[in-house]
Amino acid sequence: MELTSLTKSAGKVGIATIISRIFGYIRDILLASLFGTSMFADVFFVAFRIPNTLRHLIGENAVNGAFIPVMSDYLQKHEEKEAWNMAASIGLSLICILVVFVGIGIIFAPFIMKIAAPGFAYTPGKIELAAKLLRIMFPYILFMGTAILVMSMLNCFKIFFIPALAPSILNICMITALIWFCHRMQEPVIGLAIAVVIGGIGQLAIQLPVLIKKGGRFFKDLKPRFNHPAAKTIGKLLIPIIIGSGVYHINILVDTLLASFSNIVGEGAVSALYFANRLIQLPLAVFGIGLGTVILPYMAGFASENNINKLRQTLSFSIRMIIFVTIPLSVLFMILRFQIIQLLFGWGNFQLDSIKATSFGLLCYSFGLVAYSTNQIMRRAFYAVKDTKTPLKIACLSMAINIMLNLALMWPLKLGGLALATSISAACSMAALFILFDKKIGRIDWAGIRDTLYRLLPASAVTAITCWLTLRWVICIEGNLLTMRLIQLFVPAFAGIISFLIVSYFLKLKELRHLFTLIGKIRQKPV
Repeated sequence: MELTSLTKSAGKVGIATIISRIFGYIRDILLASLFGTSMFADVFFVAFRIPNTLRHLIGENAVNGAFIPVMSDYLQKHEEKEAWNMAASIGLSLICILVVFVGIGIIFAPFIMKIAAPGFAYTPGKIELAAKLLRIMFPYILFMGTAILVMSMLNCFKIFFIPALAPSILNICMITALIWFCHRMQEPVIGLAIAVVIGGIGQLAIQLPVLIKKGGRFFKDLKPRFNHPAAKTIGKLLIPIIIGSGVYHINILVDTLLASFSNIVGEGAVSALYFANRLIQLPLAVFGIGLGTVILPYMAGFASENNINKLRQTLSFSIRMIIFVTIPLSVLFMILRFQIIQLLFGWGNFQLDSIKATSFGLLCYSFGLVAYSTNQIMRRAFYAVKDTKTPLKIACLSMAINIMLNLALMWPLKLGGLALATSISAACSMAALFILFDKKIGRIDWAGIRDTLYRLLPASAVTAITCWLTLRWVICIEGNLLTMRLIQLFVPAFAGIISFLIVSYFLKLKELRHLFTLIGKIRQKPV
């Protein structure tokens, strides 16, 4: 596989992800305008975060990480019909497990909320409303788990665009609810919770026609069964991945639990951390998760062929591309954090105190952007060689570090301490994954990665200086509120990006040349 082909596939995922995130930010702007950082916003975000995190743990990471290497093996070593039979068998088992899981979640929703947000108990009615929302949204896991299995099947056949576009359906459903239905209900957040479930159904529905088109000729002969031989292999991979690949989302849950203690970190901390984390999620989804989604089936194929050199080459290239993008983005987030939050969310009930709190959380999350993204790549490298135990061990270490730092930093830094703890624990996890991958598989091309870093750091420093100086200049410009906020964000950002590209060109960064080559190919043949 040519590296340009891999980047092009990642570009398709990135485009679909950007579309989804644009809808997501429209959703969040409407949500912030309607609820601000009020009790209702806190309750919804906590209730939604539980099924959404379980989606990542049970669905996106676990099913993807365990299923794709096994199906890649079947496609490599068996007839395609047998691969489809295996996939149908796993799908039948997954649906049965998720139905039971959803039932348990609905029954024990009040107990779950007492664990997830014990601080809510200090506000009358808060924990009861959160449990009510959780009960409504729990079926979302069933539809999303099934949708993600379908996504994994399509990824094995190098079909990425439609699966990556599917999350847009959830955002569109929530936007529709916020505009037309929520304000008509006695409890507006109930309408939002119902929209979440409808969005889950939509994400499954949009992928099914593509799946049927790809494997339609085999469907009439499928004979799914619970005791398929592949189920045991996937089961062995699945449980460690649930813990190991979900450390980032578990860390966010820990942040949420501690942020619910408003007497320590301040009122509205849950909402402020949510909005800050949503902004970090855009580059993480587009570059970290997007590239990780693409390279997993490729690396699994190389591992199945025992082509370890090609696997290491693909991994090294992916890491260089990740740091090339995320280091300058981190710089822009840090310098323009207040302007970003002010433009996106600073309307309606989202007042100055909310903007300041959220921008501080964004600053502290930005320190870990490189680590968050790189960890997505490294974990998938281990999954490709069917090693799920190593990421599990690293997850446990990272979790311990995060909890200790949370408890140490939440007192002096308030909500910023919770975000900073997540960033530091992610960096520790990244370092450990690098060391253990070198020992297990063989050394990555560290010389190439160091060369990229040596050229990238001065380019990013120039970006920071240019962006900061431009911001000092435009911040004095007067005008109507929207125009002023647009100028204060986009002029410094544009100046910083242009300076980065110019310096990167003169420093001869290979990743920039590769990016320009890819853009040239895309212009010749539309995505």
